[in-house]
Amino acid sequence: MKPKILIYNDSQLQRQNLIDFLTELNMPMEIYESENEEDVLKKIKEQKFDAMISDIMIKKELTINLIKKIRETYPSIYIVFVSAYKDFIMDAVAECHCYDYISKPVNKERFQGTMKLILERVLEENSIHKEESNQKNLIVNYNNQSFIIPIDKILFIEQCGYLSIIHTLDGIYRCVSTLIRLYNELNDDFFLAHKSFLVNIKNVSHVSYNRRTSGDIFFDQYDKTALLSVRKKSEFKKALLNYNKQ
Repeated sequence: MKPKILIYNDSQLQRQNLIDFLTELNMPMEIYESENEEDVLKKIKEQKFDAMISDIMIKKELTINLIKKIRETYPSIYIVFVSAYKDFIMDAVAECHCYDYISKPVNKERFQGTMKLILERVLEENSIHKEESNQKNLIVNYNNQSFIIPIDKILFIEQCGYLSIIHTLDGIYRCVSTLIRLYNELNDDFFLAHKSFLVNIKNVSHVSYNRRTSGDIFFDQYDKTALLSVRKKSEFKKALLNYNKQ
């Protein structure tokens, strides 16, 4: 799985400069960008990010509270501040536990050096996580009971209020958790196809793209389906293609 990086800045030119610097590293990664807080929170809900690059002041508002909120979902996310505001360095370190604070104008070699270290760490962590994931089950708790669920038997997981409904070949399980937290415990076979659906790609039989707002994901010998968000269609097609090539 390629490391995913989110760049948050309200200047399109500055975002593009950072994208260019990252691209020059010629390392595997997926780069996303946001220009406002609403879009950041939307993207954070849709998928897991490994690193975030942000200014500390956007539209006269500190981003520290936003970063702290993101850390509640992704405790291990790497945060890099790129900012002209030097007065907030101690706050960024103390409250956001940022990996680095780079002053503007951005020194390309300094920025690339920091991001290269982060990408190398994420790739190593993902490799270790993948090896561990291939050997374990998903353990969930509900109503004072613990359930051990073989990961390869999971079809999809559906978010329903505060509950996650786990659909498997052997039955349905429930637990109090978010999709993002479960996603972090599972392996690379799982794809966040919709804000409410996490899908095991290896168990997908076919997909219907008929709807304008979403598609339907089908599974062998199972009558229930998962939803596929319009924004995720092209990414999901690519993920299916890559899986079938393995």
